[in-house]
Amino acid sequence: AFKIAVTEEVMPFDFEVVAISVVASTARTAGTLTVDATIDGTVTGLQAALDGTNTTRDTGTQVRGSDAGVAGSRVGIKLTTSSWTPVAADITATVWVLLSIEGI
Repeated sequence: AFKIAVTEEVMPFDFEVVAISVVASTARTAGTLTVDATIDGTVTGLQAALDGTNTTRDTGTQVRGSDAGVAGSRVGIKLTTSSWTPVAADITATVWVLLSIEGI
């Protein structure tokens, strides 16, 4: 079982989601762990996954403008597992955004 303390951050400026990454402290031995980028709790379609090919780390990228949001929106992750082992592993997932900071 995974315990996630914080799954979202509030964006202070308008933004574009451009990438996602996931890293595990212990290599995957079975199943799949998928991390989806979210905006205000809605999955964007941008993913990174630990599986038989990528056992400890993976990234996903997309072109600018694919998923954009406004200041005050929440950017986060949704983690899904399917027959995942090891039972205990530390997972770090990051959603990468470009912030529009014109005018400040």
